[in-house]
Amino acid sequence: MKRLAWMLFLHRWCWVAALGVLAGAHLAARADVPAQELKAKVIVRALLFAQWPAAALQPGQTLVMCLAEDHPLAAAITLQDGQMINGHRLQLRRGANDPTKQCNVALVGVNERAPMAQRRQGLLRVGDVPGGLKDGVMVNVEIESGRVVFDVNLKTAREDGLDIDTRLLRLARFVQQE
Repeated sequence: MKRLAWMLFLHRWCWVAALGVLAGAHLAARADVPAQELKAKVIVRALLFAQWPAAALQPGQTLVMCLAEDHPLAAAITLQDGQMINGHRLQLRRGANDPTKQCNVALVGVNERAPMAQRRQGLLRVGDVPGGLKDGVMVNVEIESGRVVFDVNLKTAREDGLDIDTRLLRLARFVQQE
């Protein structure tokens, strides 16, 4: 019984810590943390609140994020490689040719303005491109007034079989639902 109580405590603490990182991101922006590093951390923390269909991501399976070699966040997001995300080890694949076939998450950049062509069930598209939600990005991170903010395209995520936890939606600057 004590073990179960301890596990519940740890589980709740992890969620609170993840929410704290997302909610307090603006404080780190003022502490001279590079913007790219901060955006990368917020993107990875947001993955804690995404839910993939069972056909796209089996329990314990590696969570694969594909990103272009020349993406501005590539170096910063590489620091997040190997983290555990809800029982899945995050694995980064840089320079992946076709993220629709081998990835669970695709980091979309400025040079990839056609992510709608990359659509498939269970592929979460994240990015840091202004106006990215219009192009099919599901979680888009930006710097606004010296703090990190993010928007969520819940409609597109659900169309592609993904769901985003309401705890993340409450922290979003904007949630597109229709």
